[in-house]
Parts: sequence; C-alpha cells; structure tokens
Amino acid sequence: MEYYKFPLRIGLLLQDGNKSLPKCSEKESIDQHLELLFTTCPGEHRYDPRYGCRIWDMDFEKVASQKSWQDHFTTCLTESIRAYEPRLSEVEVQVTVSDITYTDDVADTTTIKKKADVLIKAVLNSTQENCRFRFRLFLGPLSSE
Repeated sequence: MEYYKFPLRIGLLLQDGNKSLPKCSEKESIDQHLELLFTTCPGEHRYDPRYGCRIWDMDFEKVASQKSWQDHFTTCLTESIRAYEPRLSEVEVQVTVSDITYTDDVADTTTIKKKADVLIKAVLNSTQENCRFRFRLFLGPLSSE
C-alpha cells in the first residue's frame, strides 16, 4: 500500500509532467497521522466531530495533582490512538511531563508551559513488528516540536 507524505502538495500535480505526490513508508504515515490526531481538537474536523484528541480540554487546566493530570493526559492519547489508528495494536503510551519557562524578549513576557514527552510503543498490524513513535507536545497553548 502507498501512503502520501504530509503536507500534501497538491500544486505539484499541476506541474507539467508530474502525475504523483511524494510518498512515505507506513511507519512515516502513522507518525504523521498521530501528530495530526494529537493536535486536532475534537469538533474541528468537519466530517467527524469526534476526531482529534481530548488533550485540548486540558490546555490551561488548573492542575491539582501532577500524577492525575499526567494519567488523564495519557488516557486521552491512548483512546485517540485506539479509535483512529487501526494500523496499530497493543498500544502503550508513556508520558513524561515537565514545566518549562519561555521568555519572549521582544514582548518582554515570560510564559510557563507544560512539556509532554510522549513515547508510544505498539505493534504494526501489517508486519507484527514492534515500533515506537516519539512526540513532544507543549500545552498552554498546545503546540508541537
């Protein structure tokens, strides 16, 4: 099976002699899809309002317990993967959360964000191969690196 590389560059199809878009491996496709899934807020996708990840609900949330916040964050990621990435099974999500300080010298402001290092271990259904995906997400407001 062939997978298209993100971002889709539709303009390439309009160029003389070009009849295809850049392709990627299945693992690269999954990696790209997971990033899209995690950075999409439920309700944002026009044709499937449930598509996305509920970590957006946690953005700017007051944290009473770091452990419970991290557990909830992990659960949100796991549920999204299980619901929207059928190419993976035996999904295990590990999250390490830390606070980082960002200083904007131009605006003379300091912001504290939550940094979530995410490790996903899973089995690739097509080959039964173990695979890993790593992401770094920043909340407050949510962004990725």
